Amino acid sequence: TLIMKPAILDYWRGFDGFAMEEGELFEKVQPRFGRFLSFDPRLPHGVRQVRGPRTMEGGRLVIHGWFSEPTPFLVGGLAAK
Repeated sequence: TLIMKPAILDYWRGFDGFAMEEGELFEKVQPRFGRFLSFDPRLPHGVRQVRGPRTMEGGRLVIHGWFSEPTPFLVGGLAAK
């Protein structure tokens, strides 16, 4: 997962005309089995292609959503029990 460093959001204010490398723009979070990653989705972010199993039993699970006050809620394909 690549998450843009917060200082970059104000990049143009101090722009000095020099190029920046990827490592200066983004924080890289390496994938690890069993890891739960949570971050502020207002920061630009992305993922690289993941290679490996594409079956339900061996693939990875991504849960994407937003929390709202006062509690989380579900809308869409999941049925509330």
